[in-house]
Amino acid sequence: MALRCYRDAVSYADTTANDCDYRRLSRIYGQMADLFNRQRAPRLEIEAGRKAVEYAWKAKDTLSAVIFYYYMGDSYHMLDQMDSVLLINKQSRIWFKRIGYDDLALTTLMIDAEIYLRKKNLKEAKRVLDIFSCNSQANRLYKKNLANYYLNTEKLDSAEYLYRTLLYSSESENGKETIYQGLLSIFQLSNNADSVAKYARLYCQANDSASFQHSADELTRTQA
Repeated sequence: MALRCYRDAVSYADTTANDCDYRRLSRIYGQMADLFNRQRAPRLEIEAGRKAVEYAWKAKDTLSAVIFYYYMGDSYHMLDQMDSVLLINKQSRIWFKRIGYDDLALTTLMIDAEIYLRKKNLKEAKRVLDIFSCNSQANRLYKKNLANYYLNTEKLDSAEYLYRTLLYSSESENGKETIYQGLLSIFQLSNNADSVAKYARLYCQANDSASFQHSADELTRTQA
């Protein structure tokens, strides 16, 4: 129903008119992109995201255009096209810095760190983590990536300490899911059978709680 409302709103826009409200139009497409993201329909999200970027540029709303462009990286992340995510992050950093938003440019580095860790490129992951730690206060994503780095370099005590710190401050089941997974990996490496059983169960429970019914097929039909 939300998608139908967004589509109806778009239909009222006259892009041939001199007074077309491109800024509002970009926001509508941005909301559509967010809807597709939450329902894990990345190809539809990319389509809506490109429109959001296009109309934000036309409205001369540079910050929104760059933010919408940066958000498209999440779509390619879902498609497992990590090289595309890295390219989007790199261009986003250039634009953020150009318009004076160095703090936003810095946030893109954490996604890069996550990708490098997945690729087991520990040297690049450490380089990016060091840049972030020297320029900003540590946040949850930084701590999670640092914990993953310690896990990959088998500094298990440091990894466990960070995971437990994150666990005690986590409010969402989705956040707990990744933490339990990290703790499970630690105890598998240290051959702690009791803790493996415990965190395997907690990880499965968090995974079930974090998951929800997606309707990408229905959204595709509605979009068509």
